[in-house]
This record gives sequence, C-alpha cells and structure tokens, in this order.
Amino acid sequence: MILYSITRRLLSIDTTMQKHKDLVKAYAIEAFNEYFGEAENKREILNFVREQLGSASPTTRKKAKQFLRKWG
Repeated sequence: MILYSITRRLLSIDTTMQKHKDLVKAYAIEAFNEYFGEAENKREILNFVREQLGSASPTTRKKAKQFLRKWG
C-alpha cells in the first residue's frame, strides 16, 4: 500500500507548480526503477515513462530509455 501511495504522488508530478518538472520526472523514473518489480500499477508507470521519451530534458529521455530497456 505504501508503494502504491508513493507511485501515485510520483505519477502526479504534472499537477504541481514546480520548476524543472522534466528533471524531477527523471528522478521519479529512478525511483520507479528501484521498486518496479513489486509495483501494483506497472501499466501506469510504463505509460508515464514512455511519455518521457519526448521530454525536453535530455536526462529524462535517457532515464526513460534505460528504464524501458530494463522493464519495458
């Protein structure tokens, strides 16, 4: 249940008024990588990561590609 709550918050990054959202998404992808095998909502995580392949941030695009190579 805790992982589900963490995942919900990470997936809702776009609803925040935070600067550098694209870079924050790279860190979210890193977090997902740590527990993806145990995650309940893998489909939502994969959709989120796939969307980041078009990110303005090169770091975020790189993290998304790495994640999808491993889990996608």
